[in-house]
Parts: sequence; C-alpha cells; structure tokens
Amino acid sequence: MSVNIIDLFTMGFFILYLGFFAGYAVGRRQGLREGVANGLRAAPLEMRRLTWLKGACVVCNAPSAIISSQSEAENLGESD
Repeated sequence: MSVNIIDLFTMGFFILYLGFFAGYAVGRRQGLREGVANGLRAAPLEMRRLTWLKGACVVCNAPSAIISSQSEAENLGESD
C-alpha cells in the first residue's frame, strides 16, 4: 500500500488547518479574558473622570463632593 503524494499534501494541509484553528480558538478566549480584566480595571477611573467633567455622579446624579466643596470655597471667598 503506497501513500500518494497528494494524500500527504492533503493530510499536511489538514493538520496545519487544525493547528491554526486551535491557535485562533485559544487566542480568542485569552483575549476576551484580558479584555474583561482591562475593562474592570478601567471602569472606576472612567466613572471618576466623567463625574469630574459632569460635576455630578454619573450613576445617581448627585452633586460631586469635590465640585460642591470648591464652589463653597469660591462662594466664601467672594462674600468676604
């Protein structure tokens, strides 16, 4: 029983295809995990930045303590 050269090429291509597919699948899952981890790290900073820019909490719309204390300090300085 002899193995044809086309059969060897087909088997090689199939093994190469499976290798690329397995690498893609593993890399995609790892990338999704890293993306979620990066998002969890960045979300609190982004919420603080938006609160600072808006002057109020982006979740409950309460005035920011930093902004209100700065406004009070400015008001106290103007009344003197």
